Amino acid sequence: MNRPKINSWAKFFFILNALVFLGLMAWAIKDGWFPSERVLVKHPNPTDQFYAFNKMLTFMVIPFFIINAYPAWLLIKKRREPWVWTTLLVFICLNLFNSLLIYSPLLIFWIKNNNKEYYGKLKYPQPVV
Repeated sequence: MNRPKINSWAKFFFILNALVFLGLMAWAIKDGWFPSERVLVKHPNPTDQFYAFNKMLTFMVIPFFIINAYPAWLLIKKRREPWVWTTLLVFICLNLFNSLLIYSPLLIFWIKNNNKEYYGKLKYPQPVV
């Protein structure tokens, strides 16, 4: 069976979101731990809330990065076991909190029978008509 197109779209959105969260983490590390001169002019006091927020943001972004990087890795590996379908469904649902507009259509197309059949999730494959 050919790979459904929804897998390519899912891989694209998971990679895109993982890169966004990685960039956000890099920005928070840069400004929180290694501030530039421009940032130091705006926030000269090292106990300023700006630095505490950036340090806290670094650790808050890590779970969101993992929620997007792990499914992207599974899709890149092209694993076809039934547990992969279920795992990716869980990660799509977790990302609904992140971007409802992107992941709602992804969820709708993910639970279609051709994608379930690709991962071996259907007990009785649908006949080709």
